[in-house]
Amino acid sequence: MAVIGAVHASGRRGERREPADRSATGDRTTATERTREAVIRLLEPDRAALRLPVEQLAVIFLGILMGRRGATGGAETPIETLVDVFLHGVVDTAAAAG
Repeated sequence: MAVIGAVHASGRRGERREPADRSATGDRTTATERTREAVIRLLEPDRAALRLPVEQLAVIFLGILMGRRGATGGAETPIETLVDVFLHGVVDTAAAAG
């Protein structure tokens, strides 16, 4: 449910509309950034138990959720990191246990 709330907080409401001009690209960028910030806020309380910074995890999550369109906010995530997160998850088991 928290993820749905984050996506909702991104500002996307109602029906889909076609932009009259290219200025809608800025709106999309703003909405994507707001979504990334919302996901970061959701992850922040668990920062100490995570293996990667919450900022990077937000980019990875949005990249998986929305494809490359959602992966904004920094350098592209190396494929090795994506595979590591896929195989081992994001929780630092040593930090979570102690």
